[in-house]
Amino acid sequence: DDSLAKHKEMELDNERLLKAVVSQDVTYIVQKESVVDTSDLQTKLERTKERFENCIIKKETE
Repeated sequence: DDSLAKHKEMELDNERLLKAVVSQDVTYIVQKESVVDTSDLQTKLERTKERFENCIIKKETE
């Protein structure tokens, strides 16, 4: 079924996107050495999650 194939392809795209975004953000955080407490890290990870969710929403509406 064509819609099933498209759905599967979108899931794979989302997974690749998540890995890329998380990898990029974690690398940035570590290189910046600005994480002095866990709340700062939590805030940065929440922003990453929001960006990823926005990317998924955008992808689904295309």
